[in-house]
Parts: sequence; structure tokens; C-alpha cells
Amino acid sequence: MPGGSKQSRFMQRCVADVTGQGKELGSAFAICTAQSQKAGYSESGSRKQTGKGKAREKQFKKQPDMGTKAGAYERAVQAGRKSESMADVFARIEESVDLSFDDAVEDLFDIASDRGGVLTRAEIGRELMEIGKNSASYMKRVLDALKKLGVRIAG
Repeated sequence: MPGGSKQSRFMQRCVADVTGQGKELGSAFAICTAQSQKAGYSESGSRKQTGKGKAREKQFKKQPDMGTKAGAYERAVQAGRKSESMADVFARIEESVDLSFDDAVEDLFDIASDRGGVLTRAEIGRELMEIGKNSASYMKRVLDALKKLGVRIAG
């Protein structure tokens, strides 16, 4: 990879562009990881390249401005390291994830309270789908939290 980076050229180019628009380094990596996965360039839940990503990597290699983007990426990474540590970035991400979890449980608890303390799995699933948090593991965490709060889960 250019500049000795372990990141793909797609990731370098994307992070350079996103940080160039004023986003923080951690946010840029989150945005670019999501875009890479959405485009099919990396596997879901990781930055490991797929076959499509490897083919795109070859295309990026041929682009004349890649050296400039790699330099911009390296500068963005260095600036990001100076401004906030990766531990800070992960703590911020973890905090936002927990807040959304707490919000989801609170909203569902309020709905259950209005319905005599009972919710169906389908109702919970619909609510989680609305906020984009409908994975099986997230659903299990929410169900466990609601049960601890005394909500009965039907069907």
C-alpha cells in the first residue's frame, strides 16, 4: 500500500476526502468503512477486502492522483493522532452505541408501560428496524434488558 499504510487505496482516498471536508479522523474511518461495505469492497463487519474490493484496488492504483490522495491520507492520520487518541475515538463510538441502546430500551419500555407491561417480539422488531438496529444480537440485548425491567415478552 502507498506510504506503508495497511489501508486499502479506497480507504485512503475516502479518508483523505472526508477529513478534507472537516470531519474528524474517527468519523472519517467510520464513514469510509460503511461506504466500503455498502459498495461490496470489504466484508461486512470488517475492512477485509472482497474480490470486488481487490479489483477496485487495481483501478485506484492506475489513477494519477493516487499519490496525492495517499499523502493527504497520511497527513490526516498524523493530524488525527495528534488531536485524539484511538482510545478516545473508540470510547466515543462505544458511548454513542450505548446511548442509542439505552434510548431504544427506554422507548420500548414506555410503549410496554402504555400496553400493560407487555410487548410482542414483532413490535420490538419493528421498533428496532425503524432505528436500523435489527440484528439478532442487538435484539437479544434489548429483550434481556426489557425482561430485567419487568416487561413481559409475548410471542
